[in-house]
Amino acid sequence: TTEEGIPFFVMEYVEGVPIHQYAAEQSLSIPARVRLFLQVCDAVEYAHQNLVIHRDLKPGNILVSGGSVRLLDFGIAKLVDQADSESTSTGIMAATPDYCSPEQVRGQPVTTRTDVYSLGLVLHELLTGERAQKADTSSPLALDRSICETSARPPSACALARGDKALAKLLRGDLDTIVFTATRKEPASRYASAAALAEDLRRHLENKPVRARQDSRWYRAARFARRHWMPLAAAVLLVTTLITGILAANFQARRAERRFQQVRRIAGALMVDVHKAIRDLPASTKAQEVVVRTAIEYLDALAREAGGDIPLQVETAQGYLQVAQLAYTLSRPSLGRPDEAARYYERARTILEPLARARPGDPRIAAALTKYFYLKGGHLHDTGHTTEALRFLERAVETAESALASNAGDVELLDELREAQHNILADFTSSPAARKLVSRHLETAEQVSRSRPLTVDSLANLGVAYAQAAKIAAIDGDIEEAMGYLRKNVEVQSRAVAMEPQNYSARRNLMMAWFHIGDERLGPLGPTSYTGSGGPPVEIDPKLRREALEAYRKGAEQSEWIYTRDPQNDTVKFDYAVSLGRQAAAFPPGDLAAVSLLEKSLDLLRQLEPGHPNQTLRFVLEFRGSLAERRRQAGQFDLASAEWKTFDAIVKKSIAADPSSYFIRRLAIPIYWNWALDLARRRDREGALALARRAGLLADEVAERQEQYARAAGWPPRVKTWLAGLYETLGDREQAARARRESLEMWRAVTARADLPQDLMDEARQTLARDSK
Repeated sequence: TTEEGIPFFVMEYVEGVPIHQYAAEQSLSIPARVRLFLQVCDAVEYAHQNLVIHRDLKPGNILVSGGSVRLLDFGIAKLVDQADSESTSTGIMAATPDYCSPEQVRGQPVTTRTDVYSLGLVLHELLTGERAQKADTSSPLALDRSICETSARPPSACALARGDKALAKLLRGDLDTIVFTATRKEPASRYASAAALAEDLRRHLENKPVRARQDSRWYRAARFARRHWMPLAAAVLLVTTLITGILAANFQARRAERRFQQVRRIAGALMVDVHKAIRDLPASTKAQEVVVRTAIEYLDALAREAGGDIPLQVETAQGYLQVAQLAYTLSRPSLGRPDEAARYYERARTILEPLARARPGDPRIAAALTKYFYLKGGHLHDTGHTTEALRFLERAVETAESALASNAGDVELLDELREAQHNILADFTSSPAARKLVSRHLETAEQVSRSRPLTVDSLANLGVAYAQAAKIAAIDGDIEEAMGYLRKNVEVQSRAVAMEPQNYSARRNLMMAWFHIGDERLGPLGPTSYTGSGGPPVEIDPKLRREALEAYRKGAEQSEWIYTRDPQNDTVKFDYAVSLGRQAAAFPPGDLAAVSLLEKSLDLLRQLEPGHPNQTLRFVLEFRGSLAERRRQAGQFDLASAEWKTFDAIVKKSIAADPSSYFIRRLAIPIYWNWALDLARRRDREGALALARRAGLLADEVAERQEQYARAAGWPPRVKTWLAGLYETLGDREQAARARRESLEMWRAVTARADLPQDLMDEARQTLARDSK
């Protein structure tokens, strides 16, 4: 301290220049630069052995004085807890972005491998004179992409790019491999320590095989030859002369085979690696267009050459399935081209069905065919062909179960069976086919989860199984069991987002998990509750409404995060529009905040409608009807009437275009009743009863589909119950009593059946108990 008692540090004054500057000024050769860098590795290793991680290694912190390296600036160094020497907490702000590791950028634990990453960047710059990593600090997302997703060019490629072929030759091989291994984006794939990095550099200087390169006898022989090249030179010349003739004879055949295998590998990379890498990233639509166009060229080439190569035929068919999903699907970003997707599904079918007939017991063919059936079924459902979609989904389950009879425990088959079961449960929840699958689906999902490592996809699949089990539990009337499954779903989907924060699908799954909780809090029938003696909507418990609104808001946070990063993507825009409408459903009656959300949602859906009429229709109808009711509650009667008339025109046009549609009718019935009640309150008897007749006709048409949708049986008695309430509102007690008697008879007929969902049975019993008094 000073005489005044002020503390201060006494530090050694070091004269020196940064390591890359020193190497340039001294015109050091590549071996000399490597030997100089070894001093850096030794210093870092010493720090690690004393439980210190530097966290900001860069050329400016590595000075050379008199040929000796001095490692400086431990200002943000971290002392490692001996009880947990592999990790510490981190922060990006104090470090230099160009030399940061991915884990520092994402706020993940740093380890000794974090310093190894920075050492790799320093070595790259020392060898080439160029920075390996250039951080884009314009935004957090740009920073993440530039460091966590953009791989550095190999040192030899940097040298070659500026025309230095001699340097590129020296760097190609071991030094490229060493730098690549040190700077791998995944910490576990890097050198475990600075000492391990130094050991490989020493082995390179001694012409010994480096550890980072995949070991092989050919590689070891090449390194041996470098050390003992003179005795081998004559032998090599002789052998070369002898084999030249043989090589020339086989050259053309080998070149053709190599080219074919290259096409196969490139197609596989596009279909699997590139597809997975870009499908979950915001703003990936343009990249997907390139992938689809290029992948189809390669796939068509493979299809022409596959011949009797069964594994290749299966690969090609799977490729067409992957590309079909990129072309069109509602479950993740796609190009929005359903007709194009249908063509790719057909190409897959023409490959797989003949293979399955020729080799019925082959598990890989059966798994691929199962996938075709459920993906095609999902495509049909998304494009409005629901009856045909269910047939395809049921064939998927049958195909997988038949193959598992002779291939018990096959994980790939089990996983495809799980996905097929999920699609039936998701798209046809109240159908008899779905109710038969509930326990089998959960059992299959848990079996698959136990058989595979924990990943974002495995967590997503397990969470979806919980969501499906919750939906059926709610239909059966067990709300507590349903909420237990839904909370498990949120838990596993949250773990997936924590594992990969930039993953689009993980965030979308978490969004849906919260939406499921919101739906359940508002009632087993979802955001719009249709039960009650006087017609929809019924009053909802304020506590449940608050819980629903909170859940919808948490889900909307995920959809908004994605939308702000990729607003031009149709699927992203669709999700965001639906999330706004979901939030609006939870606001109490008369709250104009719901009107604002619904208007914004409908504006987004209007933008999507030209390219996706089938997908947007359901929500346009639901939100348009909700907006009309919200305006009525706020006393905006003229605006409400205008909204209902717009709704009516859309319904009539949609049914004319698709006379067999079940969903349009089901969605329209309660909204017509809201309109009818509004007219009854304003003493427009004729208008109210006309709408009541319209709703009753739709209810009868819906009931005709109860073999496929079991809950459809509840619509005629439900509408009759509402009719009694409508007459009471009009002051016609005689007609109200008559409608009430008829509704009670219809509800008694419902309770006499054993094939209906539990929630419908509960509604019937509750209505009978209330209205029989």
